[in-house]
Amino acid sequence: MGKQLVQKALSVVRRYRVVSPELLEKELGVDKGTAEMLIAVLLAQGYLRELSGGGNPCQYCPLARICTPGKRRDCPLGRSGLRLYLLARRDN
Repeated sequence: MGKQLVQKALSVVRRYRVVSPELLEKELGVDKGTAEMLIAVLLAQGYLRELSGGGNPCQYCPLARICTPGKRRDCPLGRSGLRLYLLARRDN
């Protein structure tokens, strides 16, 4: 996995705070497998943690103030039911 691609993925994570494989696909222009691999790398490095099923991803989303939860068709997190991951730490 390219170091630059991991850094780009990390910048997306820092911008949105909560991500899904679909969001990384859109933001980075990568395929689904690559997006999932990037998430696995960031999980292993401790940058992400899995958001449990009971969590509300909208509370972490930077667009929440201008969005009606569940009504926004172009939600950056994609379809409901995807695995979501939350930024776990904020260091370099």
